[in-house]
Amino acid sequence: MKKVTCFVNDSKLLEKIESFCEKERFTIDAIKSIDEFEYDAASVLYVTDDVTKSCFEALKDIPVCYVGEGKVECEKVYNLGCDFENIHLRCLVDAVTHAGCFEASSASATPVSLNKTFKIKNDIFNIEKVVFALTKDFVYFLDFQALEKVRVGLSEMLTNAIEH
Repeated sequence: MKKVTCFVNDSKLLEKIESFCEKERFTIDAIKSIDEFEYDAASVLYVTDDVTKSCFEALKDIPVCYVGEGKVECEKVYNLGCDFENIHLRCLVDAVTHAGCFEASSASATPVSLNKTFKIKNDIFNIEKVVFALTKDFVYFLDFQALEKVRVGLSEMLTNAIEH
């Protein structure tokens, strides 16, 4: 099961993250002190609203999301404004778990339909990247459980098409 670890001071932000985790069926590890942080392979993201707690050695293997005004200029730190919506967090988690590019999206610009054409090569080693490119906008329509099922099915179909 995927997990979001967070060290936040703002109780409303913690409620937003808890709501996101409940909706997406993630577990949440809300730590009260940075000393409580322990690396866990299930953690997909570390969220904080304390700029001083966004860049430290123990976080080298986990993407970090800083929520607040301004930006943190540190490798693997993603910035979200205080007014973020669940879709922003969903896009971020999806991008970091699939080695994709996180593009800050606007909640007021949610697509209602998509029409894309792709030309893909018969390279079996790039299937994961192709599947992510094909489905990255599906986060607007599906929760993570359904999205992962679609991606597994699409990956299987592409693999079979290339092999046969």
